[in-house]
Amino acid sequence: MALVRCEKHNIPYNDSNPRGCPACAREEGGDNQATIMAELARASRRVDAISEPLPPLETVAAPPTPVETAVRSIKRPVLLFGIPAVLLLMVLLMRLTGPRFVEQPSPVAEASEIRPLTLVPGQPIAVLFAQLGAQLPQVHPSVRRIQRYYYGADLIFDTVNDVLYSFEIQVPNRTWRGLRVGLSQQEAQGAMALLGTATTTGPQTITPTEIGDYLVFPSLEQRPRRTITTEVRPPNGCYDVTVDVQPRSIGNVFDDGQSYTAIGRRGDTPSWTVTRIQVASRSMAGPLSGPPEC
Repeated sequence: MALVRCEKHNIPYNDSNPRGCPACAREEGGDNQATIMAELARASRRVDAISEPLPPLETVAAPPTPVETAVRSIKRPVLLFGIPAVLLLMVLLMRLTGPRFVEQPSPVAEASEIRPLTLVPGQPIAVLFAQLGAQLPQVHPSVRRIQRYYYGADLIFDTVNDVLYSFEIQVPNRTWRGLRVGLSQQEAQGAMALLGTATTTGPQTITPTEIGDYLVFPSLEQRPRRTITTEVRPPNGCYDVTVDVQPRSIGNVFDDGQSYTAIGRRGDTPSWTVTRIQVASRSMAGPLSGPPEC
């Protein structure tokens, strides 16, 4: 089935139409010229409609269902008020639950392997290297003529002209002349008495802050400090020994966005513990001592 065009009237018609050209059929049936012209116009409009492409259909969104409408009406208030409400609820829960304690003792528990140090000020640097291994020197933070050697952040040795001037111990796995980080104050005083006359200075009483069930200070560094000192003189040597003791920390307390160092629970007696050992020569001048004494 195809369209053909009448040679007489120049209009298209279906070749399967038994009447053939509509205009010719009307002319044979006795229709006048006006009727034939009207038929030509109708045929022309039909061809134009067939030949012109239809305009694209516009996509029309389906109307929202009642459930979708309800969800949309709820979503906006949730975004505006829900998130602040959740944050406020978290803050209220933190306040209602009270301070939070995390166990983290300092000094840490006694190390499984404790190694002795036999060094004393005045020895050559080769003795240090023989015991702990060779290290590259670092510049002393305050005295440029002193060379500093780090064996970890808490085991430090200072030398002057390749001679040991001083050292500092803040690790629990090293012991020197019976002294070790983590000893009680009473044990430290006993070890210091074996070196010479020991004197103790520092606060006898302390007043920690109470937060919840814990006795706290603002930080480890702000714990109160007592100092035990001993002067060793010839023939036993020529150096000063200084030991710091502080209340042992049992962990951290977190309250209202702040962190505190806990030294015990309410009613506990603080345990004064060695936190640092320092030995400095008195046979040479340096930042830890005055003029040489021997």
